[in-house]
Amino acid sequence: YVNAERNQVAVAYRGTKNLAGWIEDLKGIVLGQADTPQKRLAFSTAEKAKQHALSKKAQLTFTGHSLGAYLAELSVFYIQAHLAIGFINNDYDIRHYVSAVTFESPGSQDIMEQLQSQLPHEKRDLRAFDITEYVSYPNFINTWNQHVGTLYSLIPKIIEPSFLKQLTGMEL
Repeated sequence: YVNAERNQVAVAYRGTKNLAGWIEDLKGIVLGQADTPQKRLAFSTAEKAKQHALSKKAQLTFTGHSLGAYLAELSVFYIQAHLAIGFINNDYDIRHYVSAVTFESPGSQDIMEQLQSQLPHEKRDLRAFDITEYVSYPNFINTWNQHVGTLYSLIPKIIEPSFLKQLTGMEL
């Protein structure tokens, strides 16, 4: 998505919806495999978004829910870790303009550390990445791995929707 008025490029990744998503959940998140088809697709998308943001000197933001959150966070890592020096100039360094806002992430620190250990050049401080994560009550998904960035835990106030009572005739 491009917002020309605000000079922003945003990429949204979806959560698990099909077999490819389930395979990434298993291989990428649970088993911690670094090289998976979903990651390759996410990194290809991140590269295209980076090129577009660079051409416009725009803010680049990634977002997603669950598996999509994981891929969004890894996209920030990808941009930070694979930035060619030639793309940095005095008035625009995309490393300062890339961020992620994610929801119910399973955590990406473990895989970032694994990917970073495979890089031949300078390592990035994962804690310095501009990633904001929102999670609800601790659950099986959002506590699977360690998190990177700023983590907010939200405690939703669940109110019985009156339409459910009308539909079912039952109190919840």
